[in-house]
Amino acid sequence: MKMHLLLVFAFIVVVSAQPQCDPETQYEKNGACCKMCPPGTRMLSSGTCDEPRCEDCGEREYQDKYTTEPKCQRQPYCDPNKNFNQAIHVSKKKATICECKHGFHCSSEQCIICVPHTICPQGKGAKIKGNHSRDTECEVCTDGTFSDVSSWDSECKKWTECGNDYHIKETGTASSDNICEQNSRTHIYVLVALGVIALILFALVLGYKVCIRRRNAKGTFKDCLESCLVDKKENVPVLDNPHEERPMIQEQHESIPEENEEVGYTVNGQPVQQDLSKEEQLSQEESQSTNL
Repeated sequence: MKMHLLLVFAFIVVVSAQPQCDPETQYEKNGACCKMCPPGTRMLSSGTCDEPRCEDCGEREYQDKYTTEPKCQRQPYCDPNKNFNQAIHVSKKKATICECKHGFHCSSEQCIICVPHTICPQGKGAKIKGNHSRDTECEVCTDGTFSDVSSWDSECKKWTECGNDYHIKETGTASSDNICEQNSRTHIYVLVALGVIALILFALVLGYKVCIRRRNAKGTFKDCLESCLVDKKENVPVLDNPHEERPMIQEQHESIPEENEEVGYTVNGQPVQQDLSKEEQLSQEESQSTNL
């Protein structure tokens, strides 16, 4: 019994005599706590316990903790043939993580190879989009939503809402959108408006041509229109009292000589022409008196 007590006491003495070194940054050597080389470096053979000789890791190497190792670790190789992106080594203090290409995810926790995301068919959308470490999760589009494409990242979209003067021609489904159609009444209004505009333009062009022909002059449409309006105003009689009856316009008849008017005759019994001049009549009378 005494022997056992002596052994336990001796073990306690030995343990208490050893130095208490920091396991993360120090190591024990010849009963002393010596410094380790920091992350991103390696320890060379030469150096002291308190001042070790450290050297930075080389290209495509890393060291992620304090170490006494004379070599750094190699960065992982991201193989593009396994659907990894090209690796960019930005730090010597940690290992580079190989990222899967867009549309791929790791096949396992070790991420030895990348596999394509699940494709959601038409009528289904991506509930959770896939990324480097997770696959896509699909869901059926609920009422009022649709998906008309097959994709791993396309979500269900809402049906289109038909605006004013439109109505739903075909109701959407899980894989198709609403189809809107314009109301027929609007079509009629548009056609009527276009017809009225066409008639107005036709009347203006026709009136302009008629006006030009009537005036037989060249001028602007405004001048022609004003001249036509002036002609119309001049031909319209003005009444002081609009209720007063217009007086009857008496037609003036020219007096036309009747065919049975008496015609004069000469002494010899010849008819006298009315259209003879006075001189001719005098000469005829003188000749008749001479013969007598």
